[in-house]
Amino acid sequence: MLDARGSSVHREHHRISTSPPPLRTQIRELLRARDLFVLIFGREVRVRYKQTALGLIWVVLQPLVPALIFAAVFGAFARLPSEGSPYLLFALAGLVVYGLFSNAVARSGTSFLRDGNLVTKVYFPRAVLPLAAGTAAIVDFLVGSLVLLVLMVALGQGFAVAIVTAPAIAIAVLSLGLAVGLAVSALTAHYRDFAIAVPFVLQVLLYGSPVLYSSELVPASLQGIYALNPMVGLIESFRSALLGTAPPSSADLAMAAASGVVLVGVCLVVYARASRDLSDVI
Repeated sequence: MLDARGSSVHREHHRISTSPPPLRTQIRELLRARDLFVLIFGREVRVRYKQTALGLIWVVLQPLVPALIFAAVFGAFARLPSEGSPYLLFALAGLVVYGLFSNAVARSGTSFLRDGNLVTKVYFPRAVLPLAAGTAAIVDFLVGSLVLLVLMVALGQGFAVAIVTAPAIAIAVLSLGLAVGLAVSALTAHYRDFAIAVPFVLQVLLYGSPVLYSSELVPASLQGIYALNPMVGLIESFRSALLGTAPPSSADLAMAAASGVVLVGVCLVVYARASRDLSDVI
């Protein structure tokens, strides 16, 4: 086709059907929509603290204040073991990395409810919405990690050599959160109950993961079942990388990796099936 100046114009056509396109096609479409991804990501970061008096200070207070409270209750009064590190750092490290997962799930999980008007008006890869919204959780994580590093220096906590692996662990945590968030976002579009249930489940999972306590407190008879939670291996690995605490055993890591891969696979299948008719249910 030629435009008004006689130049050749390439028009891209999309065939929309109830059957999802091949995985390679979906990935290619997501890569082409990177500008939309960046736009939504930036909006998520701006809107979250827009018209707040404290702004980014809230990002600092959200993990720090609970860590201080838990340090007083569980560290000073209950005297829970913290594997040789100050309990404040022990708890803050767990809260920061768990917050990355929970925020990614929570933000991506409600993305179709917030931006449903976009889904019904124009075609684009639907997964961009939850992926961009969930990835915005990385901002809170980076600020929280900076606070943790500053407190480590202030409290005289040495840096472990394995700290170089912390970014890779964070990427794994974010990837897991985005996969779960994808499934939740599509399910929430069909059943609004998920928007109510997910925060509750995330709160329960907080206490079912070694965020505020050491895994050594879990009875030996339950360790196998406990290790099926992929966040157990990820949290312990992140804490070990920063604070030099005992890393999870190779068996626990293998269990966490296997359960994490299975969970990601299940979430992707759920999203693929539940997202076929988004325009009809939103």
